[in-house]
Amino acid sequence: MVIKGPKEAFTENISTNISLIRKRIKNQNLIVESNNTSKRSNNEVYILYIHDLANKEMLLKIKKKLDSMDIDSIQNLSLLEQEIEDRPKSMFPL
Repeated sequence: MVIKGPKEAFTENISTNISLIRKRIKNQNLIVESNNTSKRSNNEVYILYIHDLANKEMLLKIKKKLDSMDIDSIQNLSLLEQEIEDRPKSMFPL
């Protein structure tokens, strides 16, 4: 039990995590979209954004990159980040 600090945390269950986010961001414009990105392991990537605040061009660019990815599995978020970056050989994350 924690006396000081957060009482909630993300889990491995995506529906629980989305519920936690919806509990904090009480906005009807919060959109949740899923995308099946990998061939063999069927990893799902969820894109969450607030419809009227999101940059539409950036959102389309991210969706296009996720759709065009040709990988078997996503092992972690860092690898996914490298796949969707414009300059994957950059020393700094973009």
